[in-house]
Amino acid sequence: QGPRAVGYWSRWPELPAVRDHRVKAVEDTLIIRPGAHLVQGADLLADLIHPEQPAARSIRRENRGD
Repeated sequence: QGPRAVGYWSRWPELPAVRDHRVKAVEDTLIIRPGAHLVQGADLLADLIHPEQPAARSIRRENRGD
């Protein structure tokens, strides 16, 4: 699914994320199903959107007891 999902977006090379190869595939079950994995999905999205801010991840892990 990952490469196929990313490839789908190649139809729109004028989009900055496509042009700059910043399109990422995320496992859908991490972000659409309610439950414990939803937090993991939110962490993953935060990492993809703001990779330069690892401090936020540390705070979330501390709150979870990781």
